Amino acid sequence: MDVARDFGGGWIVAITHPQREMYAGWNAEKQGYQCYIPRFRERLSRKLKVLFPNYIFVYSTGQWTSLLSTYGVRNIILGELGPRKVPETIIRDLRRNEDNDGVLTLPLEKFSRGQEVRIKSGHFMNQVGIYEGLKGRDRVRILLDVLGGSTIVTLKETQIEDV
Repeated sequence: MDVARDFGGGWIVAITHPQREMYAGWNAEKQGYQCYIPRFRERLSRKLKVLFPNYIFVYSTGQWTSLLSTYGVRNIILGELGPRKVPETIIRDLRRNEDNDGVLTLPLEKFSRGQEVRIKSGHFMNQVGIYEGLKGRDRVRILLDVLGGSTIVTLKETQIEDV
């Protein structure tokens, strides 16, 4: 049985060499493939990062074996009968969450800057403050009125709730 002929086409996943997603995608597109490499902005540095490091989505109309010799591509995720297909709905859902620049807009912050929040636990329990933003991986900055002055405290995001 000829696996390439029986594939039938669709979205598949190519495994790339480390940090070569864009290079592999560019080379695959030069061969006529359509590629999709979801990217997002890193929370703190705002740099563009690949959502799935070392993987790219490639749309193939049936013939896929030339991808194996594409610069930047290391392999293809295979099933028993050829490349394992990615459901179209996954690609559609990812693209639906992109901004005008094609960058995924992930729900990075649960709260908006300037929003009133209540502290649920810890030394400042039940105090209401103003959400000032993220600080690190799971920490947030809250502006509180303490002893007649404003002070910024850093808490775990799980310690606050919407007022």
